[in-house]
Amino acid sequence: MGHKKRHHILPQRYQRGFADSNGFVWYRDERRGEIASEVPLNVAVEKHFYSSEFPTSANPAAMEDFLAEHVESPFWPVLEKLEREEITDNMPVDRIAIFAAFLLTRIAVFRNTLNKILGQAMVSSNNLHKTISSIEGLLKVSSGGLFFPAMPKHNALNQMGRIGIEASQMLLKKNLHVMYSPADEPFITTDNPFVFEQLVRIDEPPSIAADSYMKLVPLSAKVAIGFGLPGNTILASRMKAIQVSNLNVRLATVADQIVISQSKQQLEQILKRVPKRNAESPLQFPTSLPPQLIVT
Repeated sequence: MGHKKRHHILPQRYQRGFADSNGFVWYRDERRGEIASEVPLNVAVEKHFYSSEFPTSANPAAMEDFLAEHVESPFWPVLEKLEREEITDNMPVDRIAIFAAFLLTRIAVFRNTLNKILGQAMVSSNNLHKTISSIEGLLKVSSGGLFFPAMPKHNALNQMGRIGIEASQMLLKKNLHVMYSPADEPFITTDNPFVFEQLVRIDEPPSIAADSYMKLVPLSAKVAIGFGLPGNTILASRMKAIQVSNLNVRLATVADQIVISQSKQQLEQILKRVPKRNAESPLQFPTSLPPQLIVT
């Protein structure tokens, strides 16, 4: 049996939550440099992104299967209830937490960060020879016979899964805030959708456990969620158009390459307000972003 080759970094069903009435999403991809509309089938997708390169793997696409069966499928009925504003005390928050957590770890920025951390660990050691020896197998060789640091894909996939599960368990210990957008100002999303927003200015680094940061994730054009202070309360609020508009601009600043919106007009208006990124300072993980928005 053949395995799926095209893997969606942002699930198709997730993208459809931001689509227009015709089922198309409007998006800007930095690689194309223009705004376009497309069905989710062809957006935020890469060949074999979740395929393992481990030589003895019985199912190279095991991570893709795991995401589809255990992260995505259980969440869609919950999202539909959230969009209908059917919030109850016995809502399966665990399904929301695990879906949100994997929007943190399943993306390209997360994987690139693992490689960056590996490189920093190598060059910051007082004894580089011993450091390289201790991470044998974490070096790749180029066609020219040169070695360079690169975490094997199967190792990165394992980290993605492990940290995703651990992050979801930590999110479950937080109060859940459900935020609704007005019809005339829907939420947008990006290929880097899990962000930290500092709510209390204290000297505390951003993390899942940090109480001074809201862990914020847009789930659809209608709904966004935030994990806040420790607790087991579900709160709901309706945001004003200006609040959503300002939040969308800040969300767009954390995009790695792709910004997704429900309409071309909204996307154009948002991108006009987004400060240009310094080419010499590419997006990092994590990075401080104005105003008060931190991306993981």
